[in-house]
Amino acid sequence: MKRENELKVLNLLRENEFLSRVDLTHQTHLDAKTITNLIRSLMKSGFVKTAGFNPPSGGRPAQKLQLNPDDLYIGLDLGATHIAGVITNSKGSINNSKNIEISADEEKDSIIQKILEILDFLLTDIQHKRVIGIGFASPGIIDRQNGISVYAANLSNWQNVPIRQILQGKFGIPVLMEDCSRTMGLAEKVFGCCKDVDNFILMDLGFGIGCAIFNNGVLHTGATFDAGEIGHTIVNSSGKICRCGKRGCLEAIVSGFAISKEYEQRASPARVFDVKEISGLAAGGDVVAQDIIKESGKYIGIATANLINLLNPEIIVFAGGLTKIGDLLLQSIYSAINEYAYQDSLKAVEFKNSVLGDYGGALGADALVMDKVFEFSCLEGKR
Repeated sequence: MKRENELKVLNLLRENEFLSRVDLTHQTHLDAKTITNLIRSLMKSGFVKTAGFNPPSGGRPAQKLQLNPDDLYIGLDLGATHIAGVITNSKGSINNSKNIEISADEEKDSIIQKILEILDFLLTDIQHKRVIGIGFASPGIIDRQNGISVYAANLSNWQNVPIRQILQGKFGIPVLMEDCSRTMGLAEKVFGCCKDVDNFILMDLGFGIGCAIFNNGVLHTGATFDAGEIGHTIVNSSGKICRCGKRGCLEAIVSGFAISKEYEQRASPARVFDVKEISGLAAGGDVVAQDIIKESGKYIGIATANLINLLNPEIIVFAGGLTKIGDLLLQSIYSAINEYAYQDSLKAVEFKNSVLGDYGGALGADALVMDKVFEFSCLEGKR
């Protein structure tokens, strides 16, 4: 019961800049003595601090309370082309950030050194402030219990990496891990466009393809924590071999890696470009680039339509690097959705683009740590 009441207080303070004990009494419907005892306990543990007094209004000025502004949270997002890191306060406001490029075939030790470089940067000049934990968003298969990144299809040398042991050993800070697409979805739920939405899907469209599924307000993880691998559903049984080893995966056709390889094969003479360059070529009238992007949008739209038919979401959020291609891709996605989605389910869906940018995954990893303090209901029963 005490923990439940603490959570009421902590989350009210997270949602408001300042509150008094009287405010908390009214909003929690707890008696004044209980609030006083809770605040005393939370101040002793360092999560709550005083912040002066409200202006007098005829009686004794009320003391203002706030979450400890010196409590910090770190989120790291490892992708196939980058590592992004943020350090935030308890409300998710970014105090500092850093993004470093990597390559899909980069050596494991090099990637680890870049992760440590980002953490060293984020932890510079924090002085007396307290870092609650590090959230690590990892692609592929994760051993959460032992803190190991087991396998990532799009990072050829990233296998069996004891990332929790490495980071905790160097910095002495607790480390939590989660799938990178799921952390992007968590960021939308906690900080983004789906705060008040119970049923939504985030489509993570990048160098790889994934999704995060929220059902009745809770992140769906599945029996073995592998839910959301939409990129490895088969959309063409005679199609290309995916980097995971299977044939015909969605990711083998529409991912950033697949788009680049397809353009290399179709261009005359053969030329290698990344997705950003291919998008620019398409905007300049390159018919090959336009056709590849439209075809990619069609397959993404078919996959999204299947999710709509299966799960009946309120909102679909498109996120990840491929969304930067813009209307040429998105219009093709929407056209396929309209063609293949069950129309009654489609009527209920609103489509949005993420506004969290390149740090969405890192912010979600950050929220993973915040959950240990605030126990967000969207992760209830999952950790």
